[in-house]
Amino acid sequence: MIDDATTVRFRRGPVPTGPAAPARPTMSWPGPPMVTTAPAPSAPWGPPPAGLGGPGTGGMLMYPGIAPPARRPRWPWVLGAVAAVVVVLGLFGTVLAPATTVSGTVTFYASNYLTLGTPCTGLGLYSDLEPGRSVLVYDDKGAQVGQGTLGSGIVTSSGSSSYGYGNACQFSYSVSAEASDSYRVVVGQRAGVVFTAEQADGHADIAIGS
Repeated sequence: MIDDATTVRFRRGPVPTGPAAPARPTMSWPGPPMVTTAPAPSAPWGPPPAGLGGPGTGGMLMYPGIAPPARRPRWPWVLGAVAAVVVVLGLFGTVLAPATTVSGTVTFYASNYLTLGTPCTGLGLYSDLEPGRSVLVYDDKGAQVGQGTLGSGIVTSSGSSSYGYGNACQFSYSVSAEASDSYRVVVGQRAGVVFTAEQADGHADIAIGS
């Protein structure tokens, strides 16, 4: 350790020399000298032989003894595309199909009287005639082309002199249906009534028990 109060001086002079350090041993390769550079090719590279692939030929590198992967057939994709087109055409056909409105009234006549304009519904033999009862519409081929329900029942008059009372209960309905030359309208458990295409729009009126 050097004390802080002591000044150390260095003297210039020749650097002392000692005996030379022995040379570090080296290793040698038993045999011909090692080649440090890659040998030059005997001839310039040329195009690959035919059938071996190359730039622009789409060739593949494979391990020996392994078969190349089989190409997947394209027919499943073709069938999927055809099915999608059929579905789309079906949807367009449904949307673009011509439609009309079958509408009218259903009226039944009872033995008792109620105040005109008041709500009403069927009882006994007319218990299947009530608000919300199903209305089915069939075309001229017998296929169902529309479905709806009866509206609210209202007491109406069956004659010119009612004195404020009536024995008729009338329901209205309106059903969107596909175009047809004629229609059969079935209400509740009743037999269907046939109307022409001209009658169906607003004048398909059904009277029960008159």
